[in-house]
Amino acid sequence: MAATAEDIVKAKRFMTADLAGNARVDVWLEMAQLRADRAYFGSSYPLALCYLASHIGTLETRGNGDDVGSVSSKSEGGLSVSYSAAGASEEGDLSQTVYGRYYLDLLKAKRPLPGITGGGCFGGWF
Repeated sequence: MAATAEDIVKAKRFMTADLAGNARVDVWLEMAQLRADRAYFGSSYPLALCYLASHIGTLETRGNGDDVGSVSSKSEGGLSVSYSAAGASEEGDLSQTVYGRYYLDLLKAKRPLPGITGGGCFGGWF
């Protein structure tokens, strides 16, 4: 199910002003809808859209692809920025921005905990 107009308004309200005001914000939100599931996130769905769209927008606005990864150092005089290498992981590109890491944290927070089955309290042990 696609995001509602209210979901989009909330997601944009959660975003930083520079990302929410970007001409491509609606494209990033459409892309985020393809990666986030309302049923999984429930009432946190607009926040998940915000984090994913912000992540996508941050990666896109960084430039030509040479600057991929987390910022590992910065300099002011002479302007120098270094990015850590993006290693292969189960997080994929999500580990490359703070917004992607926020999304991963939200995923973990919404992950269902294992339940006890087998009848009765504590599986009938008592």
